[in-house]
Amino acid sequence: MLLMAVFAVSCEPAEKPKDNEDQLDQSFQTENFTKALIRVGIMGDSISTFAGELVNSDYKYHYPCEEDEVSKVEQTWWWQLIYEKMDNGVLDVNNSFSGTKVSHGSYAGRSNASYQAGFVDRVGQFHAPDAIITHGGTNDCLKDTDKENIGDYQWDTPLEQMDLTKFRSSYVYLVRRLQELYDGVQLILIVGDRLGKDADLQYDDTIIEIARHFGLPYVDLTPHRLTDIPAPDLCHPN
Repeated sequence: MLLMAVFAVSCEPAEKPKDNEDQLDQSFQTENFTKALIRVGIMGDSISTFAGELVNSDYKYHYPCEEDEVSKVEQTWWWQLIYEKMDNGVLDVNNSFSGTKVSHGSYAGRSNASYQAGFVDRVGQFHAPDAIITHGGTNDCLKDTDKENIGDYQWDTPLEQMDLTKFRSSYVYLVRRLQELYDGVQLILIVGDRLGKDADLQYDDTIIEIARHFGLPYVDLTPHRLTDIPAPDLCHPN
């Protein structure tokens, strides 16, 4: 109630000279309209899904999930980040698909959409993002447990010649292709908490290396596994 009272007082219109009243109103409206257009795209797997919120209605989703105590879109990590933590954030597109890897293919293809629905296959499905947050690699890590499947980075290989069946080259392709398609976009890479569970596989270190190579911000969640990120199935946050 105190907060509402302060808000009410702060919203009292200040006196202003009559001769520039229209000019001030126009300036205020233009400034606030511009601030509202920070469009955020989400590129993810099941952890970032919610029924009815995805760019493709055929995409398989994990949430809402009664077991995870997530029944409303407002409870998802990406919605809270955009609409509660950002001052002027709006969703551009949620380009997430349950069971998909960063590389080609799907870990659990129970969907009408193509089995070739990896992150590298969906890069062109955003509208006009100012920022794109990628949260992926969990299914690559869980499915491709052979060390050879992590592959090489292929930093300078032409896009059309890159190996999109291996994790490192696929993630490099993802970054390069997104930057090519959406000029000036800010990419932010999330290192999922499951990626650090096996020190030999280095999926977490791979994303950090790619972020550093391209000078991109990243968020490393691996130190928070099974502590600050409760998940009933040890994978999907509640």
